[in-house]
Amino acid sequence: MAVLEGKAYWASVTTPNTTFEPVYTVDLVVNDDVANDFEARGFKVKNLSIKDDGGGETSVGRALTIKRKVNGPNGMVRNAPKLFDKNKQPMDDIVGNGSTFVTESGATARTSLGVGTGNDVQFDSFGVGTAASGTTGEIRATNNITAYYSSDIKFKENVKDIDNALGKVDHIGGKTFDWTADYIKEHGGEDGYFVQKHDIGVIAQDVQEVLPEAVREREDGSLAVDYPKLVSLAFAAIKELKAEIDELKGK
Repeated sequence: MAVLEGKAYWASVTTPNTTFEPVYTVDLVVNDDVANDFEARGFKVKNLSIKDDGGGETSVGRALTIKRKVNGPNGMVRNAPKLFDKNKQPMDDIVGNGSTFVTESGATARTSLGVGTGNDVQFDSFGVGTAASGTTGEIRATNNITAYYSSDIKFKENVKDIDNALGKVDHIGGKTFDWTADYIKEHGGEDGYFVQKHDIGVIAQDVQEVLPEAVREREDGSLAVDYPKLVSLAFAAIKELKAEIDELKGK
């Protein structure tokens, strides 16, 4: 079996945007002789740099990128590529703070991986208590996500009541529906937890017609709804409904 020697950087799972096919990737920094040999064979060799704590970049050398598809035939899921030290003992190279590299066994790598940093950090997708979906920009968590939205009056001006809230709620309504096969595939497949075929919600185009502030267009042209904003519409509709009830009671 051929052996490549070098230092491995940033073993990860990535999802190419063209096929949504998750792959394991490992960048292996090699010496110039090995790099030149592989370039002569037609392999792509890149110059690998890492971000330092000051926000700049430090070159670490010429690297071969090793990739392995996650999904195999007949639903099989392949294991991540294995790394071995010079004594042929299995090892994992992981990144601590984005610039300090730590080598240890796979059994402890997850618990000691730290991403604490004062720098800005961007992830492709993120999983909390579960695997990342591989869908760019998506966050999945198996427990509560607690967050508070800025809402202090000191940050706001031109404050007005939402007009015709009942009519807008009537226009939007609530729907049951099935996600398309393409949507489910692009989000990692139906798992009965994060992704399920049958669902309930609203239609973004319906919301956009009466409450455009709650709709955004994504890079692929699809529409997305900011569901928390619909709570404000519901409050306004309830207020209008109460006023109508109070008027009827007064008659």
